[in-house]
Amino acid sequence: MTQRILFIFFSNYHLFNYLPDLINISKKNKMYVSVLTNNKELKQKLNCKVFNVPLIKQISSLFNFRYTRPLGWTIFRVLSYFITKNYDLVVLPRDDTPFLFSMSFWKPTLVITPGLSNWEKLYLQYKFSKNSKFPKISNYRINNSTSPYADKILGGGFLMNDKINKNLNYTVTGKTFIDYYRRIGIDKSKIYVVGNPNYENISKCKKKKVIIQNLKIANKNTKFFCFFSSQITFSKSEINKIFYYVNSIFYVFKNSYLIWKLHPKVNKSTINQILQRIKLNEFNKIKLLYKYTDEVYNSELISICKFVLIEDTNVGILACIKNKPIIIIDIADSKLRVLEQERDVFFKLFPGILKAKKSNIKNIIRNIEKDSFSKKIIGKQNEMLDIICTRNKSPCEIIVKSFNNIIKNNER
Repeated sequence: MTQRILFIFFSNYHLFNYLPDLINISKKNKMYVSVLTNNKELKQKLNCKVFNVPLIKQISSLFNFRYTRPLGWTIFRVLSYFITKNYDLVVLPRDDTPFLFSMSFWKPTLVITPGLSNWEKLYLQYKFSKNSKFPKISNYRINNSTSPYADKILGGGFLMNDKINKNLNYTVTGKTFIDYYRRIGIDKSKIYVVGNPNYENISKCKKKKVIIQNLKIANKNTKFFCFFSSQITFSKSEINKIFYYVNSIFYVFKNSYLIWKLHPKVNKSTINQILQRIKLNEFNKIKLLYKYTDEVYNSELISICKFVLIEDTNVGILACIKNKPIIIIDIADSKLRVLEQERDVFFKLFPGILKAKKSNIKNIIRNIEKDSFSKKIIGKQNEMLDIICTRNKSPCEIIVKSFNNIIKNNER
């Protein structure tokens, strides 16, 4: 009997870029696939039956208030029965909204993790740092809700234990998170280690010559390094810090060229601010990229570089998978951003990972040009990867296999 899978995604968010690949592999495995969405851009990407639900996000947002939220949980719970009744499995993104979470009430459901969540980063802090407490999901989520008691009684969030919702199953990127999910009350049989589904096609990179031509960089003999920044806005002092690091690298790493990839949500004023600074310093050795790109494109940029600068971005994991040394630079200047970086820069928790300061950046670059030093750093990064992100040739193929397991377990 053909297995019927319903994907419910209302966003074309860059972390959900795995969806077309996952649907195509599902269809190759002779599954009947449907998608519920209200996003026109997403609809155009998908090769399957798509149900367009206009205004669903706007309607759903009406139930985010204190007195309407209990009504929302009730309506969505009833509605989800009729939406999912003809399917064997529901697939959801990692999302806390009542509408999406309600879709898991009647059918076995798989929540897909496209990278490390804040909770998983907090768990890494707890496991590898002596100064952190175990992150309790129920407190972390419920206390920030507009209607916590309604959430606790009627719904919750996507990461809730079996007592609240027995239909939920989860993908995780690495084996260390199995222990975390078990400690918050999720059965081990419902946790699937798949790696990052957004890395499905990262091995399909263009040749270096073609990549450089596409970037429209004239000097083909230049040595490249990348900077993937994760902030959406920058203060003046943060930009000054960035250019201090860049100048220091140019000073040591001769005949080099920087490819600076901004976060896809960076606004125009921030882009103009950085472009003016580049022009002011007469930098003709910086390529600023600010349009949305997928992980395959990011993988191509990384492949031509000697090393990669990062703040707290998941692209650092991609660079490690591509066997490129990563260098963490600290540019945050506000207390809030410092606190966010303490949570997000999980790379710092692992021994051997390079952490740059103004005082040591030049020495790091001198060392990284030595092959023996780079190999040692890549070895340490691989040890980190074994913990936080499994390397799989096809994460989406493993997810599709998990569909079969979840459906079979539900039939028992």
